[in-house]
Amino acid sequence: IPILQIEADSSRTDIHGGGQTLHRPTQIFLSQKRPLPLPSREHPVSMLFTLGALGNDASRYIENWHHGFKAFRDALDFYFSLDPDFDTDVAIEHHFLAAANAFESLHRIIGKTQFERPQTDHDGRIEKILERAPDEFRGWLKRKLRHSNEVSLEQRLREAYLDMPDKLRPVLGDEKFPTIVAATRNAFAHHTERLKGRALKEATEIWLATKRLRLIMQAQFLKRMGFDDSLLPEVLSRSADFQILQREVSGKE
Repeated sequence: IPILQIEADSSRTDIHGGGQTLHRPTQIFLSQKRPLPLPSREHPVSMLFTLGALGNDASRYIENWHHGFKAFRDALDFYFSLDPDFDTDVAIEHHFLAAANAFESLHRIIGKTQFERPQTDHDGRIEKILERAPDEFRGWLKRKLRHSNEVSLEQRLREAYLDMPDKLRPVLGDEKFPTIVAATRNAFAHHTERLKGRALKEATEIWLATKRLRLIMQAQFLKRMGFDDSLLPEVLSRSADFQILQREVSGKE
């Protein structure tokens, strides 16, 4: 929104008289040389929620969002990098990869489980492995095992899948969802024939998987704002991604 006017109070401009103090605000007016056209307005029906619907807790929700914005900025940059409605000239594989990268970045900040074992236990395990390795391979093996305690993308997806409210989980598909999405991301990232054999191949399936990733992130963003799990099904039922997935599920029943 372009700034047109700034108004500020200062004690230096106060006027004293008759036992009273009159505050005279300082006003600064701005004029853009090349004003940008106002964007088209979104209809409230297309929004997950409106400011008025937040009620008395609006300031708390907004404050939480700004705190979260600083915490998982990278995830938001990936999430908003491609618009599913307007960036239709971008290959669906890129939409999928952007969503997968956004999810993994987000989970690294908010995920409950980041490591398979406590770090001290893992360090001990690595030390025993390296002790038994030949000297000539020890440095190479240590580099290969450097990130071996981190949970995989599939494990991150499974945690997020199980964290979704029961009413929303059906549109994500069955419990194979984390496995197939992780396999597809790996195939797109590494391009090996073995990985391609396990990945989604049909454009429609990749498109739907992207919608499911976006819906999971929308739920997590709302949780970070302070929305209770009991509210998520109602709020996310307005999501375009949810509505597409719901129609897909209904069409198969």
